[in-house]
Amino acid sequence: MKLPYVVQIPLFAAALHGCAAALVPETGDPRTKLIQAREMRRVTRPIAEEKLIREAIELSQQQNDLVRLGEAQHMYAEFLRSPGFNNQFFSEQRVKLAGGAGIETEARRYLQQAEKSYSSAEPVMQAKGDLFAQSNLWWRLSTVYWALGEMARTCEAMSKSLDLHQNGQQLDPSRKVQLPSGYKSYGDWIASNRTRAGCR
Repeated sequence: MKLPYVVQIPLFAAALHGCAAALVPETGDPRTKLIQAREMRRVTRPIAEEKLIREAIELSQQQNDLVRLGEAQHMYAEFLRSPGFNNQFFSEQRVKLAGGAGIETEARRYLQQAEKSYSSAEPVMQAKGDLFAQSNLWWRLSTVYWALGEMARTCEAMSKSLDLHQNGQQLDPSRKVQLPSGYKSYGDWIASNRTRAGCR
């Protein structure tokens, strides 16, 4: 399945697009490409960022990696909403999308695709029986719902993620998850984000 793309990039632009990812190590791993894309965002290299995300989508589709596909689709939606998409390189795409409203529609379409990818991954996760992986999946779903502005579903998904995490810890108390600095437990992390999201 090919990644839906807004316009055909002219040949001279395609050449520029290839140069944009110069000095970025080549990899066939979609997760690594998304890490690289985040770094390109951090250093304000939007052309390289967009290219890496598209490549991650294509690789995830080829490898049937639904979780990574959902992550890449979510990142592409974020890119469309970011200042990076205002780069002159993407001017033709912005015109094709008819400006702000069309861009937002396209971003939401990618978010809806991310939701579908994550939801399709859930039965696979359940079959594996890894409660921590399921918890992570529901956290990812919560961020998609949040980006879509669906706050009730955001709060529900966060609660589901925490429940799965706590159940996992009961079965394997030694299992640790990596948390952002400043948080002592996954419960603290979820509680903070539920407050930010306005959950009751």
